[in-house]
Amino acid sequence: MNFDSLQSVLTELSSKYHASEWHGVLCGLLCAGHQGPAGQWYEIVAEINSEAVTADERVRSALDKIYKQTRMQLNDVDLGFQLLLPGDNVPLADRTAALSRWCESFLYGLSYGGVDRQAKLPGDASETLADLVEISRFEFDANSIDPDDEYHYAELVEYVRVAIMLLNEELNPVVPARQKLH
Repeated sequence: MNFDSLQSVLTELSSKYHASEWHGVLCGLLCAGHQGPAGQWYEIVAEINSEAVTADERVRSALDKIYKQTRMQLNDVDLGFQLLLPGDNVPLADRTAALSRWCESFLYGLSYGGVDRQAKLPGDASETLADLVEISRFEFDANSIDPDDEYHYAELVEYVRVAIMLLNEELNPVVPARQKLH
């Protein structure tokens, strides 16, 4: 499932929130260690956003799919995690705003999931969270367009993508299975 697919589902739900915001909250919840059933995440997001979820079976199935896909991607050893953001056909100012909202929503989901940014966090997690706070505050100035803005945006998306995977690993370390002794 991609950004446009999730946005379509949210439109059917009459959600006033953007797909990047829903995905950010979901990723925050997962990084915080959310282990609930797939169907619970969109009820949590709807509660956070003060929205009623009255989804039919097809919509619930699509939301379950994005939950399972995101959970799998976050733990992918091949680093397959992707942020759900608008495509390159969308103006840069809108994509930048979506990235900022994604980061803000991620931080909210992380906090809702019980991770306190003020607490002692493992590894570089505190620094990573501080960077995400700064990115969530970023506003694109459409009046001062630089030819390198597309490149900088792509670099920022890649930074966030990798930061989320590393943060997930620090907060939810994968414990290798015990090897049998012969």
